Amino acid sequence: MSQVDQLNTIERDIAETPGTTVISADNLNDIANVGLNKKKGSQGIILIPQPSLDPNDPLNWSRFRKELHFGILCLFTILLAGFSAWCPPLYSVFIANLNVSINQLNNGLAFQFLFLAVGCALLQPLSMKIGKRPVYLLETVIALVSHAVLSTATDEKKYYAFGSINGFSCAAMDSLIQISIADIFFLHEHGSRFGIYVFCLSCGSFFAPMLSPLVVNSMKGDWKWCCYAIIIMASGLFIIQVFFLEESLFKRTLFETHENDEKLITVALSNVEQSMSNDPNQKELYNIVSKRVRENLESITSRSNNDKISTSEPKSETNTKIDTVLEIPANKGFIRRMSVYNLEQAIDTKLWKLTLNPFRTLLYPAVIWGSLVYGIQICWLSLVGITQSQFFFAPPYNFSTSSVGLVNLASFVGSIFGAIYLHYTDTFQVYKSKKNNGIFEPEFRLWTMIPVIIINSCGLLMYGLGVHSGVHWICPVIGNACIAFGLGGGSALAMVYVLESYPKQSMETMVAVLVVRNLLGMVFTFVFQDWLDAIGLVKTTWMLFMFCVLINGFFILFIYKGKKFRQMTAKLYFSATAEANYN
Repeated sequence: MSQVDQLNTIERDIAETPGTTVISADNLNDIANVGLNKKKGSQGIILIPQPSLDPNDPLNWSRFRKELHFGILCLFTILLAGFSAWCPPLYSVFIANLNVSINQLNNGLAFQFLFLAVGCALLQPLSMKIGKRPVYLLETVIALVSHAVLSTATDEKKYYAFGSINGFSCAAMDSLIQISIADIFFLHEHGSRFGIYVFCLSCGSFFAPMLSPLVVNSMKGDWKWCCYAIIIMASGLFIIQVFFLEESLFKRTLFETHENDEKLITVALSNVEQSMSNDPNQKELYNIVSKRVRENLESITSRSNNDKISTSEPKSETNTKIDTVLEIPANKGFIRRMSVYNLEQAIDTKLWKLTLNPFRTLLYPAVIWGSLVYGIQICWLSLVGITQSQFFFAPPYNFSTSSVGLVNLASFVGSIFGAIYLHYTDTFQVYKSKKNNGIFEPEFRLWTMIPVIIINSCGLLMYGLGVHSGVHWICPVIGNACIAFGLGGGSALAMVYVLESYPKQSMETMVAVLVVRNLLGMVFTFVFQDWLDAIGLVKTTWMLFMFCVLINGFFILFIYKGKKFRQMTAKLYFSATAEANYN
């Protein structure tokens, strides 16, 4: 390939390859010259997506509004994750009080995964029609109702009903938070924000099982006080959401997207120009690049000047219509921002189409792999939930109910390290992009999967083989921490990779990933106990270890072929986004 062809490839990739964009400029003046917004400070980080002129655009919110919104979402995540995870350490209590078996309790957990998948498939499309705010409010109410049902349970039937309703109530926590993050934060911020989100998931998932036995012991064995406490917390969360949780649904136009592509191409070519400016062997190519940059700048400047002139001309009927379309809305007041639902930014596509569209994205290799990675990570969460009581109540450990709950403290510590690690994947991504003439490729972040795989797989061995060998409890407990690190790191990296590969279909890809993930979790939970009983702990542990290494290890294929896969699916991707008319 000639050097001129390479330049053409750069231009084509930015405009035509899903996920490929430009996030940095070597010359800060380039960003201003083409009319792009950059990160505050001296770094030449370009804001992707570019915020619109609308003051109601969530990307234009003040830092306080963004952090308040994100903080409420984090609180929602912690509580709902906890509402779904507090039961396993109390299995012995449920067996005694509800007259159920361990398999029936596991079936209740499996129903939770099943209806979590159903909720993800239904609530995401609904949020695109009426907004995310009413869905978050609805889910909080459903969580409250599910625990009211459990507080009256006397047998397995109401326990199954609780698992089903509670699973559905967690769907927004599972599937909408990621999209809300993408609504209000820029591309270079995604890794750290997803790290915080996964950390909040871990807080709820690991703290709730730690606290529920303490509540039962303090209330003299009355497990129903766990339900009452959750009803109180859900009520408080609902009040906070009503008064402070804003709507973040916002449609971006195709026109803005195509115009920004030209600007980003200009910055990328300027980066190439800058890199070869002092190389005498690149003189001819340098002149070609410089000419293209000047032509692009002249085109952008000329169009900008024409736009300014057209606004000062007398308005014809046609111009009046155009001005109406381009009119910048007024900033909404507090009362309008806190309306229960929002139809202004609603997607025009019919609800049934929105419900089916996510499953088309299962044709994307990145979505298939992301679903499997996230799926096996949730299996580890189910693994710990199912086996924790069995392993640590039995000899040689003989833990009490509260001590079993405290095992989750190690998992919490592991999740903290996972969140910190994810923060630095943003820095790594920006570094790799700068080395690539400022051009961002989603595959850059996948290199950070290496420590995750090693720590995750070692954790599985320490947990399973440690318990089988009867070694000191510190070994399986540290294994728990390693599993939690891998659960947070692996699932978040898979989610971010999928979102960054197909950014204009973030909702559809997340639905597909989460439906597959929860169905895998359901199947795993249904069969795991019989599987463990049939082949024993040692063989089960080694099989899980191999699944972990094999499925996560496919990141190597995507590092080298991921861009090719994105190019292969570009036609389907751009066709779907144009048809849906929301970008």
